[in-house]
Amino acid sequence: MYKYFSNRFGHNLRYKIIGHGDNQLLIVSGGPGLTLEYLKPFHDMLDKEQFTVISYDYSGTASTKSPYLSSIADYASELNDFIDFLGLKGKLSIGGHSAGGAILMQYLLDYSGKVDNAILMNSFTSGHQIKEAVGHRISSFPSDFHEKYKNFKVSKDSALLDAAIAEYWFPRHLLKFGSINEDLAISLENYAKVEVGSYYIGNDLFDIDGAFLDWDIDDRLSEIKTRTLVMSGEYDYFTKEESLLLSTKVQNGQLWYSEQASHMPMYEDQDNFMKSISEFLLLSSE
Repeated sequence: MYKYFSNRFGHNLRYKIIGHGDNQLLIVSGGPGLTLEYLKPFHDMLDKEQFTVISYDYSGTASTKSPYLSSIADYASELNDFIDFLGLKGKLSIGGHSAGGAILMQYLLDYSGKVDNAILMNSFTSGHQIKEAVGHRISSFPSDFHEKYKNFKVSKDSALLDAAIAEYWFPRHLLKFGSINEDLAISLENYAKVEVGSYYIGNDLFDIDGAFLDWDIDDRLSEIKTRTLVMSGEYDYFTKEESLLLSTKVQNGQLWYSEQASHMPMYEDQDNFMKSISEFLLLSSE
């Protein structure tokens, strides 16, 4: 089921290919550090006669048993090497979810011209943007959250933070509609086993201070010429206005927005989400 690619750093990356269509779609996972299991809806729901769907685990994820890469530019370089290794010919589209969108945008800036279509799902353009977005969302949380979060800040007990994330953040802004299934649970468990998330986000989701704060491509978005679909939801980390702005800053962007989704639209508004991706990519093929 899984295949493996050895990158320039000597890390063995796990990947999966399903389908045999002419439209090739490569998905970059979020986190950073979520493993490919949660991307299963892309493999299952896109027509296998029309699409070839590829997902992979980049360096620093649990399946690779490798160190994380210290910059988003390095992850973009790794993505480029992976594409070259696959030897993909014909129409290529890349989708990036959340932090995977950051990797994808960096890739589009550093290796322009290789991709026919880009899909930015729940994506951000700087570490400061996501820090401010999370701060804005928790400002409306109930007082009992703020009391528990204050206790964490005083005690530094990570178990208190984990409990607050599970009780308040996940059901409001990660997966508001639906419940965590087995595939997503595996990816989240694998995320917790590795350090790449804490390196880029920090040790406190609600007060981000990791390496993402040094990453900002907002003023370079106009350089992205690739036909781009920006996808977001009413209860995502980011507002509709932020997602719309992203779709207008790239040269050839459009926005898909769902009122029935937060940060995992591939699970929440699944049928509409997958239909919109299919239509976007097939329209490009005509």
